[in-house]
Amino acid sequence: LWCAMPRRQPVERSVDANEEPAQSYLDNFLNRVTEETDLPSELKTALKQLRDLDTQAQELYEKMQKQSKNYIARAKRSVQSGQAPDEELLHKARKLHRELLQIDEQKKDIAEASHASICKHLAHCEGELQQFAEELKAKGQLKDPSKLVVHSAAPNAPPLSAAAEAACSSSAAAAS
Repeated sequence: LWCAMPRRQPVERSVDANEEPAQSYLDNFLNRVTEETDLPSELKTALKQLRDLDTQAQELYEKMQKQSKNYIARAKRSVQSGQAPDEELLHKARKLHRELLQIDEQKKDIAEASHASICKHLAHCEGELQQFAEELKAKGQLKDPSKLVVHSAAPNAPPLSAAAEAACSSSAAAAS
Protein backbone atom coordinates (compact mmCIF):
# COMPACT_ATOMS: atom_id res chain seq x y z
CA LEU A 1 0.00 0.00 0.00
CA TRP A 2 1.13 3.50 -0.70
CA CYS A 3 -0.14 6.48 1.20
CA ALA A 4 -0.49 9.82 -0.61
CA MET A 5 0.72 11.98 2.25
CA PRO A 6 3.78 14.18 2.38
CA ARG A 7 6.58 13.23 4.73
CA ARG A 8 6.81 15.22 7.89
CA GLN A 9 10.03 17.09 8.19
CA PRO A 10 12.01 16.37 11.34
CA VAL A 11 11.74 19.12 13.90
CA GLU A 12 15.02 20.92 14.35
CA ARG A 13 16.21 20.74 17.93
CA SER A 14 19.46 21.33 19.63
CA VAL A 15 21.09 17.97 19.36
CA ASP A 16 23.53 16.71 21.92
CA ALA A 17 26.70 15.21 20.44
CA ASN A 18 25.77 11.77 21.79
CA GLU A 19 22.09 11.98 20.80
CA GLU A 20 20.88 10.87 17.37
CA PRO A 21 18.73 13.35 15.40
CA ALA A 22 14.99 12.61 15.43
CA GLN A 23 13.54 11.01 12.31
CA SER A 24 10.06 11.46 10.98
CA TYR A 25 7.43 8.81 11.63
CA LEU A 26 7.47 7.74 7.98
CA ASP A 27 11.26 7.47 7.92
CA ASN A 28 11.12 5.21 10.97
CA PHE A 29 8.34 3.17 9.37
CA LEU A 30 10.24 2.76 6.10
CA ASN A 31 13.38 1.74 7.97
CA ARG A 32 11.44 -0.88 9.97
CA VAL A 33 9.71 -2.26 6.91
CA THR A 34 12.82 -2.50 4.76
CA GLU A 35 15.23 -3.66 7.44
CA GLU A 36 13.07 -6.06 9.46
CA THR A 37 11.39 -7.85 6.58
CA ASP A 38 12.63 -8.19 3.07
CA LEU A 39 9.35 -9.19 1.47
CA PRO A 40 10.45 -8.75 -2.15
CA SER A 41 13.46 -11.04 -1.76
CA GLU A 42 11.33 -13.59 0.15
CA LEU A 43 8.84 -13.62 -2.71
CA LYS A 44 11.60 -13.75 -5.32
CA THR A 45 13.09 -16.80 -3.59
CA ALA A 46 9.69 -18.48 -3.28
CA LEU A 47 8.87 -17.84 -6.94
CA LYS A 48 12.25 -19.26 -7.99
CA GLN A 49 11.57 -22.37 -5.91
CA LEU A 50 8.14 -22.71 -7.55
CA ARG A 51 9.68 -22.31 -11.00
CA ASP A 52 12.29 -24.99 -10.23
CA LEU A 53 9.62 -27.34 -8.90
CA ASP A 54 7.49 -26.68 -12.00
CA THR A 55 10.41 -27.63 -14.24
CA GLN A 56 11.05 -30.77 -12.22
CA ALA A 57 7.34 -31.66 -12.27
CA GLN A 58 7.12 -31.17 -16.04
CA GLU A 59 10.05 -33.53 -16.57
CA LEU A 60 8.51 -36.15 -14.29
CA TYR A 61 5.13 -35.76 -15.99
CA GLU A 62 6.65 -36.36 -19.42
CA LYS A 63 8.48 -39.46 -18.11
CA MET A 64 5.26 -40.72 -16.54
CA GLN A 65 3.34 -40.19 -19.80
CA LYS A 66 6.03 -42.05 -21.75
CA GLN A 67 6.04 -44.94 -19.25
CA SER A 68 2.24 -45.15 -19.34
CA LYS A 69 2.15 -45.23 -23.16
CA ASN A 70 4.87 -47.88 -23.24
CA TYR A 71 2.96 -49.96 -20.68
CA ILE A 72 -0.28 -49.74 -22.66
CA ALA A 73 1.47 -50.67 -25.93
CA ARG A 74 3.27 -53.63 -24.32
CA ALA A 75 0.13 -54.74 -22.47
CA LYS A 76 -1.83 -54.79 -25.76
CA ARG A 77 0.85 -56.91 -27.41
CA SER A 78 0.98 -59.25 -24.40
CA VAL A 79 -2.78 -59.70 -24.31
CA GLN A 80 -2.91 -60.28 -28.09
CA SER A 81 -0.27 -62.99 -27.76
CA GLY A 82 -2.15 -64.56 -24.83
CA GLN A 83 0.32 -63.59 -22.11
CA ALA A 84 -0.15 -61.59 -18.91
CA PRO A 85 1.08 -57.98 -19.22
CA ASP A 86 4.33 -57.01 -17.49
CA GLU A 87 3.50 -54.69 -14.60
CA GLU A 88 7.00 -53.18 -14.24
CA LEU A 89 6.31 -50.10 -16.40
CA LEU A 90 3.00 -49.54 -14.63
CA HIS A 91 4.75 -49.58 -11.24
CA LYS A 92 7.34 -47.08 -12.53
CA ALA A 93 4.58 -44.78 -13.81
CA ARG A 94 2.79 -44.99 -10.44
CA LYS A 95 6.03 -44.16 -8.64
CA LEU A 96 6.47 -41.09 -10.84
CA HIS A 97 2.87 -40.12 -10.10
CA ARG A 98 3.57 -40.26 -6.34
CA GLU A 99 6.66 -38.08 -6.86
CA LEU A 100 4.53 -35.57 -8.78
CA LEU A 101 2.06 -35.45 -5.91
CA GLN A 102 4.92 -34.76 -3.48
CA ILE A 103 6.16 -31.90 -5.67
CA ASP A 104 2.63 -30.48 -5.82
CA GLU A 105 2.47 -30.62 -2.02
CA GLN A 106 5.80 -28.74 -1.79
CA LYS A 107 4.51 -26.11 -4.22
CA LYS A 108 1.32 -25.72 -2.19
CA ASP A 109 3.34 -25.28 1.03
CA ILE A 110 5.53 -22.61 -0.58
CA ALA A 111 2.47 -20.76 -1.92
CA GLU A 112 0.74 -20.87 1.47
CA ALA A 113 3.87 -19.59 3.24
CA SER A 114 4.18 -16.76 0.71
CA HIS A 115 0.52 -15.89 1.13
CA ALA A 116 0.86 -15.81 4.92
CA SER A 117 3.95 -13.61 4.65
CA ILE A 118 2.19 -11.16 2.33
CA CYS A 119 -0.89 -11.03 4.55
CA LYS A 120 1.23 -10.46 7.65
CA HIS A 121 3.13 -7.69 5.89
CA LEU A 122 -0.12 -6.12 4.63
CA ALA A 123 -1.71 -6.26 8.09
CA HIS A 124 1.37 -4.63 9.58
CA CYS A 125 1.29 -1.84 6.97
CA GLU A 126 -2.44 -1.28 7.47
CA GLY A 127 -1.93 -1.09 11.23
CA GLU A 128 0.89 1.40 10.82
CA LEU A 129 -1.21 3.48 8.44
CA GLN A 130 -4.10 3.50 10.91
CA GLN A 131 -1.75 4.47 13.73
CA PHE A 132 -0.27 7.27 11.60
CA ALA A 133 -3.75 8.55 10.70
CA GLU A 134 -4.75 8.56 14.38
CA GLU A 135 -1.56 10.42 15.27
CA LEU A 136 -2.25 13.04 12.61
CA LYS A 137 -5.86 13.33 13.73
CA ALA A 138 -4.77 13.80 17.35
CA LYS A 139 -2.42 16.59 16.30
CA GLY A 140 -5.18 18.22 14.28
CA GLN A 141 -3.34 17.73 10.99
CA LEU A 142 -5.97 15.28 9.69
CA LYS A 143 -9.43 16.60 10.32
CA ASP A 144 -11.36 14.31 7.96
CA PRO A 145 -10.06 10.71 7.80
CA SER A 146 -12.02 10.21 4.58
CA LYS A 147 -9.47 12.48 2.88
CA LEU A 148 -6.80 9.87 3.57
CA VAL A 149 -6.05 8.42 0.14
CA VAL A 150 -4.66 4.93 -0.03
CA HIS A 151 -3.55 3.57 -3.38
CA SER A 152 -3.23 -0.10 -4.19
CA ALA A 153 0.09 -1.21 -5.63
CA ALA A 154 -1.89 -2.40 -8.65
CA PRO A 155 -4.56 0.23 -9.37
CA ASN A 156 -6.41 -1.93 -11.92
CA ALA A 157 -6.32 -5.08 -9.78
CA PRO A 158 -9.72 -6.52 -8.90
CA PRO A 159 -10.75 -6.37 -5.26
CA LEU A 160 -10.01 -9.38 -3.11
CA SER A 161 -12.69 -12.02 -2.97
CA ALA A 162 -14.40 -12.66 0.35
CA ALA A 163 -12.45 -15.91 0.64
CA ALA A 164 -9.13 -14.14 0.05
CA GLU A 165 -10.03 -11.41 2.55
CA ALA A 166 -10.93 -14.08 5.12
CA ALA A 167 -7.72 -15.99 4.41
CA CYS A 168 -5.62 -12.86 4.83
CA SER A 169 -7.35 -11.87 8.03
CA SER A 170 -7.01 -15.38 9.48
CA SER A 171 -3.34 -15.52 8.44
CA ALA A 172 -2.68 -12.14 10.02
CA ALA A 173 -4.49 -13.13 13.22
CA ALA A 174 -2.53 -16.39 13.42
CA ALA A 175 0.77 -14.58 12.79
CA SER A 176 0.15 -12.05 15.58
